[in-house]
Amino acid sequence: MKTIIKKEGDKVMADFGERIRNYRTSKGITLTDLANKTGISRSYLSRVESGRADPSFVTAFKIVNELKIPFETLFPEAWDNSYWEEVPKPNLDPDGDHKSAQLVRQPFKLGLDYSMFRVEFPHTEECPCWRSHDGTEFLYIENGELEIEIFDSLTNTAIPPKRLKAGQAISFISDFPHRYINKTDEPVRGINVMSDFETLSGTPKHSDVDKNKIGSIIRKCRKEKGWTLDDLAKKSGLTRNFLGYMENNQSVPSFRTVFKLIKELEVPFDTFFQAKKWKDDYVKIVDSLKWISESRHGYRYAELARSSAELKLPFIWRMEFPPAKNEPEWRSHDGGESLYLENGALEIKIKDTYKDDILLDKVLKAEGAISFISDFPHTYWNKTDEPVRGIIVITDEKFIYH
Repeated sequence: MKTIIKKEGDKVMADFGERIRNYRTSKGITLTDLANKTGISRSYLSRVESGRADPSFVTAFKIVNELKIPFETLFPEAWDNSYWEEVPKPNLDPDGDHKSAQLVRQPFKLGLDYSMFRVEFPHTEECPCWRSHDGTEFLYIENGELEIEIFDSLTNTAIPPKRLKAGQAISFISDFPHRYINKTDEPVRGINVMSDFETLSGTPKHSDVDKNKIGSIIRKCRKEKGWTLDDLAKKSGLTRNFLGYMENNQSVPSFRTVFKLIKELEVPFDTFFQAKKWKDDYVKIVDSLKWISESRHGYRYAELARSSAELKLPFIWRMEFPPAKNEPEWRSHDGGESLYLENGALEIKIKDTYKDDILLDKVLKAEGAISFISDFPHTYWNKTDEPVRGIIVITDEKFIYH
């Protein structure tokens, strides 16, 4: 979790200033850099960011224009009831060789770029089928032990199996065919987060397109049919000179052009794809949790996954909420948030950014999930006598305390 910024003074300007600061620091720009680029003094910019100055619209425009951020993102929208959803203890339904239950039912409506499921893998004597999907996949194991196999299509070999035990997590690029195998006698359950929803069965290639090889592939296909450039030009309606440039990889064809060519050459689209080789950077396992305490509210968290150069995921933590006599502090962050509760019960409140009006007050129970737009201040309150644990997924870790 990033360093928290405390609000001071007028709420509207404090919120505006904090968002400016978050954008600036995320881009690696210092106050001095911003002052030099905008012609606004460093001391005045500091006052804007701390909420102690009310800049003119022109001055504000200079700042956001230099930082290249949309003006409308600096002010939260009015609350709408479509900005949240609860999934109370969903049933696990058959889903191919395992069972699953959606924990986020309307991700696009909530502005989330991930799907989240509770999954159950039964004991199996036969290996489940391979599957793949674009993006990255995350799995946290709640109980038992599970084996994960990943297939490298380029070398036609399986990567050495990875074994997960209860409390451990794995993240990997899921374009590669993969499968989960439960060799124990009991069903194994876990939380599954995916950055893409389209799942394919079988053993498809993990592939990409190299723009510098498209022309060479077209030439190879043309020669295999015994055609000259003039033949292909006549059949496709494209000029001989253009085809020559393209075959020499001096011009990247449009989708329509490729469509014409594959039709005439009678080759499948995936002719232009090339398989990628598996790399060790494509997988990460968290085999032991490193708990960190947040002194401001008493929560504890342990990181399970975060986005990297290879693994594109939201931030995923295991959270522990201790019993609390007083209401914890309110916080907000850009984007969206999802929470799956493992045990007990937890009160979730969301309030208006500039008023104290409570917009949502829900009690989430064990094995239930809630998702919401997290630009609005929110808090989790454990009113029970025992610590409550869960899995939390967020799109931004820069928190603002209210």
